[in-house]
Amino acid sequence: MKQAAIVGAIALTLGCLTTNAQADEGAIQYRQAIFQAIGGHMTALVRIVRREVAHTDDIAVHASGIADLAPLTAHIFPEGSGEGRTDALPAIWRNADDFASRREAFIEAAEGLRSAAGGPMGQFVGAFQTLGGTCSGCHDNYRAD
Repeated sequence: MKQAAIVGAIALTLGCLTTNAQADEGAIQYRQAIFQAIGGHMTALVRIVRREVAHTDDIAVHASGIADLAPLTAHIFPEGSGEGRTDALPAIWRNADDFASRREAFIEAAEGLRSAAGGPMGQFVGAFQTLGGTCSGCHDNYRAD
């Protein structure tokens, strides 16, 4: 009877570890999906800004998409989601205050992009460059490439 209890406890412990690993992998995959969506909007806007396509009427949709997704970045880096198939560097969690500051700059720049979407193209391009700078600020310091 005692042996069965020990085996059961071990099985339960291993089950919890597997569940945690799956949860961490799920968190990583969710984070990647959010950034793929943001990246898709950014790529579309690059094509418009470079005049590779004539879809200037779509600018507001893409700018709003980025601005809507940007605040989600506040909760998609939970502790423990730096292990596994991810480009997120451990520095994210070691330098949490700096990372949070950069994330807030990204969120603000995304809102600025949304605001500039209805204005003159020159103003929009400036807001787009500002947003791109916030992206680079995190990628250069907190993402393995």
